[in-house]
Amino acid sequence: MQELGVAEAERLLAAGWRQGSVFRPNDLIPLPAGCAENAVLVVVSQSCTVVSQTWVKDPVVEIAVAVPGDKPFAKQQRGPEAVGKNYRTLLIPIAYGDTDCLAIDVYSRFFVRRDVLLQFQPDVAVGSAEAGRRIASWMGRHFTRVALPDRLVRLMKDTVLAPLEKHLRAKFGKGPIHEGVHAIWVRWEPDDEEGPYEIEFLIACENEDAANNLDALLTDTFGKEGPVRLETDGVRVSVTVTSADGTTLADIEGHSRLSFFDHFTSLAEPVA
Repeated sequence: MQELGVAEAERLLAAGWRQGSVFRPNDLIPLPAGCAENAVLVVVSQSCTVVSQTWVKDPVVEIAVAVPGDKPFAKQQRGPEAVGKNYRTLLIPIAYGDTDCLAIDVYSRFFVRRDVLLQFQPDVAVGSAEAGRRIASWMGRHFTRVALPDRLVRLMKDTVLAPLEKHLRAKFGKGPIHEGVHAIWVRWEPDDEEGPYEIEFLIACENEDAANNLDALLTDTFGKEGPVRLETDGVRVSVTVTSADGTTLADIEGHSRLSFFDHFTSLAEPVA
């Protein structure tokens, strides 16, 4: 494969690839299974990553699925989905078909190799400065990734993160459990690559039923009652599950908000 460099990065920029660019699914980047037939794909990575000249450092971009809005944007522009206060859905004013806005679903995000974008152009919309600001603000507010030490992540991968992801994907009510999770906060020490570590997860569910269900699953898995505690080689973990309305500022003091979409999904593997 030919080495990619400045010329290829400039081609991406000239073709209109940037944060907020929208395209129809195609043979190179199809829709994930189960998506609506009228769905399109939107680039949610920052523009500086999309057109980066450093291909080794920035080999992939993040894509999300979006569907046409069910109401005119003017009737929704003050709602939480339009102003970035809904952690799951963001409305952006981009016309497609008979609608003038698209709804991005954060749970639909996936990675693709950036060089794939060299083979076609965005055919619905080129990302505007407004769309980029909306997406960047929304992602920054809710889904900024916490930089946990690499060694800590490795120590927890199989014993903690894998079963936690399994439970978050399990069904509860009409959908998976993670749809009922309002936020996850985390606190750990020390912040280095040596350890040993102590880490605390605080998971706030939307209501008490969802919290009790997740807490019961974790208790069954780890064999401890709340807070669930687990000691493995080099790390001591505690997991507290509560309801959002039962969580106070004092509870999360010293914690960082964690995006489990980055840590507890398979986003690390780009689509070929």
